[in-house]
Amino acid sequence: AAAKAAPDGYTIMMGSVTSLSIGPAMFPSAGIDPVKMFAAISQVAVVPSVIAVPVSLQVSTLRQFVDLIAANPGKYNYGSPAVGSPPSVSGALFLRTVGIDMVHVPYGDPAKVVAAVLNGDVHMFIDTLGSIGAQVRAGKMRLLAVAADKRSPFAPDVPTVAETGLPSFESGSWSGLLAPAGTPPAIIQRLNIETRRGADTKEMRDVMAGQGGEVVWGTPEQFGKLIAEEAMKWAKAVVLSGAKPQ
Repeated sequence: AAAKAAPDGYTIMMGSVTSLSIGPAMFPSAGIDPVKMFAAISQVAVVPSVIAVPVSLQVSTLRQFVDLIAANPGKYNYGSPAVGSPPSVSGALFLRTVGIDMVHVPYGDPAKVVAAVLNGDVHMFIDTLGSIGAQVRAGKMRLLAVAADKRSPFAPDVPTVAETGLPSFESGSWSGLLAPAGTPPAIIQRLNIETRRGADTKEMRDVMAGQGGEVVWGTPEQFGKLIAEEAMKWAKAVVLSGAKPQ
């Protein structure tokens, strides 16, 4: 509906990694091409993913975890709400990045997979800190790494994947505003300026902090580049996850 709206600046859409990258790869028959169908306005927020394990698993670092899995291929598993969900494709991409093998167990429900991690039935779960932060703070899950290019201010003691000596791995949720393709550049620039005005507030920063994320503002060109790069990255990850595009 947003893509087909008049390109006059009066219809804009809040897009995310799920709707603009994973979704089009999962449902190619829908014919959604975020690069061709939209004009990027600005990224608004980013929430990095974290690699979590149950406290019952006898590892304290990501390197120890990878060594354990490498020595026992196929013995351990990682969980997700469903095949093709962000934790599913993130898990598949992480395994390929570091070269280990784990069994994927889709639980069909976010609450069920979290419960399975707490019980020790799932050995790895990759999701945002906003989703599992309460369990981490309660000491029911252990964070091994942040899947970002820098540490999270909400978990400053947790290293990035690259800091552990493993290949860099980045995953997470991001969102931003877009307009229909063909929206005049002058309107895009005006919307970009107003987006920054609205995002650069204590209220927005507090909301994102509650989700373990940060407010991010940039140029239309920067956001457009991010969308294009992420579309390619997650299309490959969907295939790795074993999901069957529809």
